[in-house]
Amino acid sequence: MNPTMRNALYAQMAASLFGLSAHAQFAFDARILEYTGLRYVCGGVVTPVLKIQNNGSFTMNTCVVETWKNGLLVNNFNWILAVPAMPGQVRQPSLPPVGGGVQADDVLEFRIISVNEQPDEDPDGNILQQPVDEEPAFAESHVVVVEVLTDDAPEETIWAVHDATGAVLASGGPYANANSTEEVWLTLPISSCLDLRVSDAGGDGLGTGHVRLLSNGAEVFSTAGQGDFNELRQGFITGTITGVDEHRPGTLRLVPNPVTDLAHLDARSLPQPVVVEVMDASGRQVSGATVRADAMVVLSTAGWMTGLYTVVVRDAGGGVHPVRFVRQ
Repeated sequence: MNPTMRNALYAQMAASLFGLSAHAQFAFDARILEYTGLRYVCGGVVTPVLKIQNNGSFTMNTCVVETWKNGLLVNNFNWILAVPAMPGQVRQPSLPPVGGGVQADDVLEFRIISVNEQPDEDPDGNILQQPVDEEPAFAESHVVVVEVLTDDAPEETIWAVHDATGAVLASGGPYANANSTEEVWLTLPISSCLDLRVSDAGGDGLGTGHVRLLSNGAEVFSTAGQGDFNELRQGFITGTITGVDEHRPGTLRLVPNPVTDLAHLDARSLPQPVVVEVMDASGRQVSGATVRADAMVVLSTAGWMTGLYTVVVRDAGGGVHPVRFVRQ
C-alpha cells in the first residue's frame, strides 16, 4: 500500500473511532490559537510562545513551525512534544529566540508546516502574525506589590506574572470576597522581562475594582479606567533595587541576616503601632501581627522552609517598609 492510500485509510479509521465523518477532521492538522509570548523586545531578542492545538484525528508527537520576521525566514523549528497531544488538546511551546537585531515594530509570522512528519492537511489556522510593538513599563525594584481591589464579582478576577518563556512566576484569584483589598508582595528576578496578565471571566472588566502593580510606591500598571475587558496585558522590566524603604530611608533594620532561628526587627523609629507581615518568595503570607514596636520585634522562623522572605512593615503614618532576608 502506498503512503497516500495508507494515510487516507488511517484518517478514515481514526474518524470512525472518534465518531466523526472522514471529511470532518483531518488526520494531520495543527492550529495556532494564540501568541502568548512577550510583545516587546527584551535585550534585542524575542522568545516567541504559541498556543497550538492538535486539530487532527491522530495524536500529535511532532510539529514543524517556521518563524518569519518582516517577510524573511528566521528558523525552522522541529517541535518534539514532551507530552504528546491527543486530538483537541492544546500545548504551549517556546520557540527558538528571534535575535539578529529584532526591533520594536518588527512583525513576526509563524507558519505550521507539518505534523508527525506529514504535511499539515488543513491551512486554516496555520499562519499567525504578531507585531512586536508593546512599550514595556519599568519597575525600579524587583520586589513589587500586586494590589487587588475586587468588584462585585470577585470570582471572575485572575492575574498572573509570566516570564519570557511563558512560565507563571506568581498568580492570584479567583477571589471570594467582593469589594475587598488584598496585597501580594513578590520577589521577582532582577533585570528580567516579564508580563502581567489580568483576566476577567465576565468580560466586563473590574468596574469599581482594580489590579495594580506597584514598585517602590510608584504605579507600574493599573486596570483602573480600562473599561470592559476579558484580558489585559502589560509587559514590564524589573530593576535591581532591593528592600527599599518607600517613605523613610534607613528607619528599618533586621538582624541577623541570614536568619537561622530568631530575627530581630528594629522598627522603633516608625509611627506606632505598626503592622508586621512576612511573605515567602511566592508572595504567600507566613505570619502577621499588629504590634507596638517600643522594643525590638522578635520574629521566630522555627519550622520555616529555607529560602528568601520579605518582611513588610506598615506604620501608622502610611509608610510601607519592605526588607528581605534569607532563612538558612
